[in-house]
Amino acid sequence: MSRTPLSENDLKTLEQTRQRLSQLNTTLATLQSALVTSDPLPPPASLTTQTAILATTLSAYQAHLQTAAPLLARLVAFPTRGFPGTEAEKVGLVQTLLRKKLGGEAEAWVEEGGRGGKEIAAGGGAGDGDGDGGRGGERGELEGLWAWAGPEANRLARGYRWGVGGEGEDEDEEMGEGESEEEEEDEEGSEEDEEGGAMEGKMVTRGGEGADGVVVKDEEGGEEGKDPLALEEVLRFMTTGRRPGS
Repeated sequence: MSRTPLSENDLKTLEQTRQRLSQLNTTLATLQSALVTSDPLPPPASLTTQTAILATTLSAYQAHLQTAAPLLARLVAFPTRGFPGTEAEKVGLVQTLLRKKLGGEAEAWVEEGGRGGKEIAAGGGAGDGDGDGGRGGERGELEGLWAWAGPEANRLARGYRWGVGGEGEDEDEEMGEGESEEEEEDEEGSEEDEEGGAMEGKMVTRGGEGADGVVVKDEEGGEEGKDPLALEEVLRFMTTGRRPGS
């Protein structure tokens, strides 16, 4: 199929067609906006003016199309068989469109992700601190943290006086549980504090016998002869406010 080059007049005609079509589109958009967004509707005089402008624009566009009909009849909106140009350009374009493999950079990303997954799996299976790429090391650090957190939480929990004045009583008052029992224990504790005078570092117990119903606390705040709290009990108290053993 032979191609006839466009002359300067042909290009000028195409540009005029584009401009007139753009003008027609603007006129229609203005009229539509006036009818849709205006409340109340524009006055009849305004609508008559816009309608007259639209009719004039359509008449001018129709006359231009009749003049440019020979040129527009031999033009097509689709590329010819010579597109995109040389044979090499055609081959390159077809190969790009039909490419099924990933690009070089994308293949590198996929390969890197596969290696990372294998390292994570290897580190998780080994369970030690020397996995590839530091993955096992992170797991080892996490296990070390949990190994330290349990005993440390128990040590801190032994420093609290559960339900006997102080912090325990404040927590029970906030939750509205055991108010009457705590008031009685607080009164008993106050009487024994007055009688004892120098009982600093001691804790009143409900069921204590001997030593005037007191249990001496160690330097770290724990009670002698009492088993440490389990980690589950500590976490349950932290989340629900329940005293251990209740």
